[in-house]
Amino acid sequence: MATTTEDLLKQALEQNAQLIQQVQQLTEQVAYLTRQRYGSRSERIDPNQTSLLGDDSVFTNPEQTGQQSEEVTDDEPLMPRKPKATRRQLLAKNLPVRTTIVPKTDEHCDQGHDLRTMGTHFVREVVHRIPGRLFVEKIYEQTYKCMTCELEDEGSHVYHGAAPKALIAHSIATPSLVASILHQKYILGTPL
Repeated sequence: MATTTEDLLKQALEQNAQLIQQVQQLTEQVAYLTRQRYGSRSERIDPNQTSLLGDDSVFTNPEQTGQQSEEVTDDEPLMPRKPKATRRQLLAKNLPVRTTIVPKTDEHCDQGHDLRTMGTHFVREVVHRIPGRLFVEKIYEQTYKCMTCELEDEGSHVYHGAAPKALIAHSIATPSLVASILHQKYILGTPL
């Protein structure tokens, strides 16, 4: 072990010289391998071999020109596309249907006038699963109109009942149906 500064310096210079020599050797190896892999090569061509692209070659003359190509006519029937299944087609036709009309909780407008029933507004169609029964529920909101406000400011004042939000947006699933599917899948081990 070197104890003086001069010995440490001498040792560092020797180590530096060895590392420089190693870098030079590795650089030469990389250059040699690069030339071997990507360098230019002389290809040997047999003079007796005929050219594929010569004057009398098969590949220089096209089999068909643009004027000889077949024209596509609209007379040929194409494969008709099958339309996407609608929600009505997904639900079985023999399922019982229940209609639920959700009224407005307060039958007064914002100014306190009485509202008049105008009709119903379709909200969604869902499937309920009660053990032993499966049925479709059509949910409607009752639509109301305030005649007094309409006469006062000549604008339409239409109000709807507040139907509960769906469990999954744009889906026919209800909590009872999802619970039934999860029970069958994860507890009973039924495949989907």
